[in-house]
Amino acid sequence: MSTPPGNRVSPERWTAVAAVIAAVLGVVSSPVWGPPLCAAVGVCQSAPGQPSPDDPGGSAATGATGSPNTRQSPNQPPQSAAVVPVELNSISRNEPGCDERDTRVVWDRVKADVECSAEGTTLRKQIGWDDGYLKSYAELRMSLKDQRFPSAFKVTFVISGLSAPELDMNRGGCGGLAVHTSADSGTYDYFNVCGDGWVETIRVIGHSGADNQTRQLPPSGSYAVIVDVTAAEVRVTVSNRIGQSTTVSSPAVGGTTAYLSLMTTWRNAGATATFSDFSYSTAG
Repeated sequence: MSTPPGNRVSPERWTAVAAVIAAVLGVVSSPVWGPPLCAAVGVCQSAPGQPSPDDPGGSAATGATGSPNTRQSPNQPPQSAAVVPVELNSISRNEPGCDERDTRVVWDRVKADVECSAEGTTLRKQIGWDDGYLKSYAELRMSLKDQRFPSAFKVTFVISGLSAPELDMNRGGCGGLAVHTSADSGTYDYFNVCGDGWVETIRVIGHSGADNQTRQLPPSGSYAVIVDVTAAEVRVTVSNRIGQSTTVSSPAVGGTTAYLSLMTTWRNAGATATFSDFSYSTAG
């Protein structure tokens, strides 16, 4: 059936109608006139994250609570808060440097063979005094990760297993502790106690021994040691197994400590000292 001529829409009219529709859509979508018009007819659609006339508070952009979106750019790495390690105030180790599980504590061996056992940690010298006695010590150094040692602290331990392969002038092996150490290891305060009961404190400045103090105890198989450190001095108390003790105080070479060092000092390669019941604690 054909459309009566009077009801037909000419191509020119279709073109005119399409132009009017396009104009209306252009106005509705414009940033100036669009929101009022689309709100009037209820057909507003907002782009994600943009406020619409039906949502003047912009909840699409801020979320239900009104707080800004925190979505990051795909090219921007996720941000995390800096982790500050908990300050280390004390540790106690029967075998210092062996199987350490606290990530804040770092142990480094220097010119030493290290043996771990139920009796403690044994340091064996790799080189002797012929290479320079102040540079020949076997060391087990303790440092703190991302922290500094305070100016005042206390270290205690038991030293035993002192031995030395010398045939003459043999003190039976010696070992001790260094504090007030410099980062380049050239300056420090240290003490040692020997198998024959000899106790000595030495101030080392620029790899040279400055002065020393000595004491003598009746010898015993092991010695209990207490070292009190401040920015001004080092105070060492050594006790033997028969209840006798001696104390030596020495002015400090410096007020800071880069690391603690347990040491086997006397004398030739193969000499040993064993450290057990080690503790470190800050003053106060």
